[in-house]
Amino acid sequence: MRSEIYWVVDCAVRPGRFEEFRRVVAPIVAATKQEAGSIAYDYSVNDDKTRVLIYEAYRDSSSIVTHVTETFAPFAEAFTACVEIEGFTVFG
Repeated sequence: MRSEIYWVVDCAVRPGRFEEFRRVVAPIVAATKQEAGSIAYDYSVNDDKTRVLIYEAYRDSSSIVTHVTETFAPFAEAFTACVEIEGFTVFG
């Protein structure tokens, strides 16, 4: 069995908040890519900028704990002010 864990987060961008989302997510992406346990952190935006899919991959479950509690936590409130998480699919 593989130890890597991947997930896709499906987000609806709150009306008028796309540019704010881009400002909030930029430091999250940069910080996540520096994590020792991070394999990938990418996102895709639909044409009308109303939906965002975020793909994240981590070496193992302890890497996810580090990401959520240390890297993402300071941005969580600002992130959820910009988007509503509508789906979360985990692999691994």
